[in-house]
Amino acid sequence: MGTITRTLANNLTTGLGAGEANDFKLIKTVTISSATAYADFIHGSSDVVFDSTYKRYKVIISNFNLSAVNVWGIRWMESGSIVSSSDYIVAGHGIEDSNSQFTTSNSSGMDYGRLGTRNTANNSVQNEVIEILLDDPTLSRYKTAICSNGGMTGNGVAGVYQCVAVLKRTQTANGFRIMPSAGNIDTAIISLYGLKS
Repeated sequence: MGTITRTLANNLTTGLGAGEANDFKLIKTVTISSATAYADFIHGSSDVVFDSTYKRYKVIISNFNLSAVNVWGIRWMESGSIVSSSDYIVAGHGIEDSNSQFTTSNSSGMDYGRLGTRNTANNSVQNEVIEILLDDPTLSRYKTAICSNGGMTGNGVAGVYQCVAVLKRTQTANGFRIMPSAGNIDTAIISLYGLKS
């Protein structure tokens, strides 16, 4: 085995190599296996670091399934309190296996940041996988969540969607909540990562 090959093999097994994988730090994973109204990630609670330590965060959700036909989204937290005022604006676009396209938008204000254009997975054989990029929570600017999701969605088809939710408030955020628009989350594995650079 040559030097370059050995170095690459060592980096893959030790996680010390350069690249995106090593820019991620797993902060916390929440596993939901029975009906739960939401999942919270709050700075200082259960080892969550949601402050100036990281400038960006990534949330990865798998095995995502709701208890009923609903959409889902995010709420930011300020000083540990959920922001549920109508200060969220959203936009999204998606396409499904039938080539049907769906959009969502609201510029007048919602009380949560909707991160799906259609009903999400909601029965025992459906599943959805999601990635969310979160902005620096310490900025005195609006807070942004960008979401890409897809999989077997609630209308029983393969679909892929991209959405953005913006909280039009400038206060520092210290956490967030993943939640359905109504009902419960039946199953989910939700992992929060901090991005080092």
